[in-house]
Amino acid sequence: MTQNKTVTAALVPASRYVLVTNIALPESGAVTLSPLQPAEGYLAGENVALSANANPGYVFSHWEGSLEGSANPYDIVIDDNSSVTAVFNPTVQVIRNPSAGGTVTMEPAQGPGGYVPATEVVLSAVAAEGYIFNGWSGDVSGFDNPLPLTVDGPKNVTANFLAQSSFPWRWVIIGVVGFFLLALLAYFVRSELSRD
Repeated sequence: MTQNKTVTAALVPASRYVLVTNIALPESGAVTLSPLQPAEGYLAGENVALSANANPGYVFSHWEGSLEGSANPYDIVIDDNSSVTAVFNPTVQVIRNPSAGGTVTMEPAQGPGGYVPATEVVLSAVAAEGYIFNGWSGDVSGFDNPLPLTVDGPKNVTANFLAQSSFPWRWVIIGVVGFFLLALLAYFVRSELSRD
């Protein structure tokens, strides 16, 4: 250097971006961010993990918006302002009472992502040997089988089965009725004979 120089440092502020998270059905779940988002947003190039947490009766299905796919958690690198929507779908839980009483099928079958809201599902109860179907309870009722069901939210359904008795009550009843009929017949025959 042959003479004095004046140098000015120009500090460029680091770029920050905001990540907005939404829930398709607000009551269905929540999204957590790690690390938590500062008020001023994330630094460009920062790694963030998004986790979708379903509420009872719902299951995580997929991401929409700036993300696509069903990975959970989903790791991203922040490089722009983004908006992400977590989609949770309702589920149908079927309980068999008693569990050995039979089986229940759902058509269409329930996938790992639950049912898209408003899906029409048909429930069919098939009794095991020694049991009979004895109606539905829970979020549905009645004896229709198969049973159409609109999945407009989480559903808990119980298929009730009744054990058939192995004791031959039918033959006992037939025998008792037969005995009384024979006794009645004998009474009338005796009455007629005594008149003669």
